[in-house]
Amino acid sequence: MKGAGDENSERISVQNSESLNLRKVAAGFVILSISLFLLALITHFALSLSLRNDYPEIALKLNKDSIAVTNQLSSFVSEKIASKRNSNLPEHAGQVEQKQLQTAPGLNGVVTDNDISNKLISHATNVLINDPLNGELYRLLGQLNEFEGNQSSAYKLMSAASDISSREIIAHDLNLRLNLKNNRPKAALVYADRLFSFAPELVVHYIPAFNFFLQNDVPREGLARRLSRNPYWRVNFMSQVVPRLSDNHNNILSLFSSLNKTSFPVNNKELNYYITSLISAGKYDIAYQTWRSFLLPDRLEKLSLINNGSFEEDPTGLPFDWTIAGGKEARAQLNDIRGDNNARALNVELGNGRIIFPNISQLIVLAPGNYRIDGRYTGEAIGKRGLFWSVYCLGGNKLGSSEQILGRFSNWRDFHFEFNVPDSNCRAQRIFLHHGARSPSEQILSGSIYFDDIRATALQVR
Repeated sequence: MKGAGDENSERISVQNSESLNLRKVAAGFVILSISLFLLALITHFALSLSLRNDYPEIALKLNKDSIAVTNQLSSFVSEKIASKRNSNLPEHAGQVEQKQLQTAPGLNGVVTDNDISNKLISHATNVLINDPLNGELYRLLGQLNEFEGNQSSAYKLMSAASDISSREIIAHDLNLRLNLKNNRPKAALVYADRLFSFAPELVVHYIPAFNFFLQNDVPREGLARRLSRNPYWRVNFMSQVVPRLSDNHNNILSLFSSLNKTSFPVNNKELNYYITSLISAGKYDIAYQTWRSFLLPDRLEKLSLINNGSFEEDPTGLPFDWTIAGGKEARAQLNDIRGDNNARALNVELGNGRIIFPNISQLIVLAPGNYRIDGRYTGEAIGKRGLFWSVYCLGGNKLGSSEQILGRFSNWRDFHFEFNVPDSNCRAQRIFLHHGARSPSEQILSGSIYFDDIRATALQVR
């Protein structure tokens, strides 16, 4: 039988349990209410933000004050920019029409630029309390502060605009420039990344900024880290910026070296942009040494005056490797040599009619002096005019050419020719395999022919 004390204890326990449950329910209700409020708030801001650009009339209904003051501030800033660009404009050109301004809440009776600016700023600040995700409004306020020389406020407002919206490229740009001016490369890179990620086509207009990043180890390593993430703007940087920085050669190589230690190293296409720019600038020796520095150790060990003359390696597409491209009714590729499973050669397949011979060539860099080219061939080339190996100065005259290769050759045959590289105007050369056709009738050529062991030997170097 339970005593009175036990019953009281049990009753107190039940009451405590019920009280605890009620507190839990109340707490859950409060949390749910706060969550729903926050969700509604976020949804409102996000919806307003997403609609602002594509459906402004719907966004206006969601947040009339925000859209109205943003539009008015945008018009005012545009007028200020136009006035600043053209000093010959009349005095009133910097003012937005009063009739237009009066459509914005709280702006009645505005008559001067300063009054417009002050009231717009005041109203915009209040609007931001209810529309804190309005990156455009932050950016416009930042521009006004920049016009007035208030760089500190401009930077803070533009930073907020940049943080809120990836679309605010003016904010990204201003923060990039301010951080460069104040020698803050780490922060400048953040805004550069934001700017170029949204508008990669703009990278070519920021050559001075990239020169700044490349000049010192810390910002250069920071740039390498950004590029190592393979951002969308990396293609534009490598193809449009790097070729314009050939005077910054050592720093470019340092940047490439840093990238090669990451999971996204410099690829042949990117390297080709830079090497080609050096060649176009006539910096043949630097271009050649740059190419050499990126060769794998086993390729570097086999390197001679003509690269891959045995055709054992696939072409990389770089200038100092074989270029094999184009052609019509004639095709060139590297194939296994018939009867020899361990060797490859250059094979040219020729059609049974008029052909356009493919481009088969390699850029070489030979010092002034006398040289000899050797090679061998087998197969057949049937037509009026045969094939020739020739060496030319880059953009200049022919230095030498082989005998005409025409007929049927069941066994390998050797060929050779000698030439002289002059002391001037021939710092780089190109070796070609070409068809000697001089008229349409001589373009008719058929057969299949192999070439192998193409090599250059220095007879006398000056």
